[in-house]
Amino acid sequence: MNRAKQSRSRVLAIMVLVMLFLGLASVTAGAAEFSLGAGVAASTSPYKSHDSQLTVSSFISYDNGRVYLRGAEAGVYLWNTGRHKVSAAVQYSWLEFDPGACDDGQMRGLEKRRSTLMAGLSYTYAAPLGQIRLGVTGDVLGRSGGFVGEAAYQHNPITLGNLTLLPGLGVSWQCREHADYYFGVS
Repeated sequence: MNRAKQSRSRVLAIMVLVMLFLGLASVTAGAAEFSLGAGVAASTSPYKSHDSQLTVSSFISYDNGRVYLRGAEAGVYLWNTGRHKVSAAVQYSWLEFDPGACDDGQMRGLEKRRSTLMAGLSYTYAAPLGQIRLGVTGDVLGRSGGFVGEAAYQHNPITLGNLTLLPGLGVSWQCREHADYYFGVS
């Protein structure tokens, strides 16, 4: 790993430790919201000869106004007015590739890509009809040494009896290092 990647990884690792310290120090503050549920995600693999996946998983959400846990993301609010939120968070990235699981001979020749832990900052604006979120995260474990930028809109919950829907739309940008590690030819 080159010096620039090592330096970025150290900065992100320090950020993770500070967030954990701040989170542990404030767990007892304020009234908390806690919920359990299930989620369904459909995804198409970006890799040739990998099948599309339908994933059903449990979902845990905790938010006390200072720290939060949403699925595979844990964070601390650096600024929270209710309508405007700036947070620092860590999240598990599920991106991975196992060439041994491919039927295609050319794909089996590629190197394995491993999932990683991402850390970063985000800004969320609570609009009247939903939330607008902008964020940037970086690879803490140095697998790709890259960064990802995201912009998303999530509509307010739509409740139909016992069913709650959370429709949303987002886009993601990946730097060259991140894109090359996960989607480049090795």
